[in-house]
Amino acid sequence: MFLRHHFSSSSILCRFSSQPNSFRFNSTKSLTNETNLLFKSTSNLKLLTQFSILSVCSKPWLSRQLRQRLTEAIQKKTIIDKIVLSLTKKYIFPLYCAGDSFNDCKALAQKLSSDGIKVIVDHSTEEKETEESWETNKRNKQALLLKAKEVLGDSVVFVPVKVTALFSPNLLEKMTKIIQSNNNWRQTFVDPTSQLQENDILLLNRSIALLEDICLIAKEVKIPILFDAEQSHRQPAIDFISINLMKKFNRINEKPVIYNTYQMYLKGSDERVERDLDLSISLNFKFAVKLVRGAYISSEHKLAKSKNIESSILPTKHETDSAYNKILKKLIPLSNDTNSQVALIVATHNRESIETLIGKVIELPNFQRNNENLHVAQIYGMRDSLTVASSLAGFNAVKLVLFGDFEEILPWMLRRIEENEDLLGGSAQERSELQRVLPSSL
Repeated sequence: MFLRHHFSSSSILCRFSSQPNSFRFNSTKSLTNETNLLFKSTSNLKLLTQFSILSVCSKPWLSRQLRQRLTEAIQKKTIIDKIVLSLTKKYIFPLYCAGDSFNDCKALAQKLSSDGIKVIVDHSTEEKETEESWETNKRNKQALLLKAKEVLGDSVVFVPVKVTALFSPNLLEKMTKIIQSNNNWRQTFVDPTSQLQENDILLLNRSIALLEDICLIAKEVKIPILFDAEQSHRQPAIDFISINLMKKFNRINEKPVIYNTYQMYLKGSDERVERDLDLSISLNFKFAVKLVRGAYISSEHKLAKSKNIESSILPTKHETDSAYNKILKKLIPLSNDTNSQVALIVATHNRESIETLIGKVIELPNFQRNNENLHVAQIYGMRDSLTVASSLAGFNAVKLVLFGDFEEILPWMLRRIEENEDLLGGSAQERSELQRVLPSSL
């Protein structure tokens, strides 16, 4: 049974344009208030399950118990464990993952397309971060790009790449130390290679060659790759690598090939974005940015404690929100059309940031909301109402969709919950939306 409710004529949310499935906002204050419209394609069972999971995860002690129980179930696999895993696979797995295969991805992509939503697709297998695995990881990522284009066609718009699956983490950390030895590293682009030993240079060149091979396939199939963010003791090195690849592959008048991820909960991230933007302008390449808040809260605190240093994360959520929205406002006007200086993915589960996006676009005359250099992204199964609202507002809305074996995906899901409990449990807005729509759907 699916919800089939009509849009309220009294809403101040928006007015229809002449295009089907397109809105032009008069106000951003009620962005997700029309819950019946935004959840119209969601089954009652899924609504109930999502609300239950969010309610459980809103209590950290209960969330920890759930993660521990599922982790033990994977390891022990007693009869009770098998029952627990079977129920999890039946009711929770489909909420956050496409399924086991590319065909499952295709079915989900077709369903999402009915709401004007496209996908970022990735396989669930945890890539081995060992030197002997780099070549295999490269070939697997190239095969994923080719298969995604073949099976999913234009419904897939991005594919993530984990840099540490192709690079020595120790080398990234060594490069980061060199970069950070310059007191102005956040404002000045620092090249660490002159201070690397010869064997490090050989290792660096080998890994960059692997990334370039992936970029060539990405360019061929016209599916850009997204560098995953890493922890703060590796991220400056990844910034250096990504900017050098952007200089080679990202042309101003073309679709970008590679995006770098900027985590705005890290101190000085706004300066890093502005530094790299200025460099792209001076060297005439397209600056492609995936803008996120951050996903390594727990491990960043552990890292700082283990090294007895100050945490790299901003002290408060308010400061992170301010940094995110500040850079968002700066980059939006520069991602106005196909030929713009910036390609931007607004990757957020935060309603206020989507309102900031819409508010800024309203200020800009003739802004092309659906141009290929601007996307709004969320993880599949999280803040679905924001994704639908963004699509209906005329933006390119996308979902990160995983597929693969259930027992491979489950540890990934548990780590995401642990790293960012606030994303699930702290999502009071989403629980409130589900609470409003549930009575009318039953």
